[in-house]
Amino acid sequence: MADLDAADLKILRQLEKDARTSTAELARAVSLSAPSVAERIKRLQESGVIEAYTVRINPASLGMKLSAWLRIRPVPGQLAVVAEIIRDLPEIAQSGNRAMRPGDRRGLFHRIGACQLGGRARTGD
Repeated sequence: MADLDAADLKILRQLEKDARTSTAELARAVSLSAPSVAERIKRLQESGVIEAYTVRINPASLGMKLSAWLRIRPVPGQLAVVAEIIRDLPEIAQSGNRAMRPGDRRGLFHRIGACQLGGRARTGD
């Protein structure tokens, strides 16, 4: 477990609300210099506290009126077939596997490919 102080926690809370918050804004919020905040963020990333920065897409803005999480367990040896079917469905905007660690998911999606959203690959990582 990482040794976090009050400033680290405040930085994390703000980044959780808005990952695009500038270093200058974070510095003002925690009463530290921007270089100090940048170093803290770097340390939080290197220690694994911050794993990634993500984008949350509003499905309704893309005309998708229903959002669902599905669990699919292909029969042994059929993962590639299922991945191909999913990849070809335009209704699938994002795919991922939350039961795996991020590095494992990344490897899995490199093997089976990624679903497409507007020409850009979207995976759960």
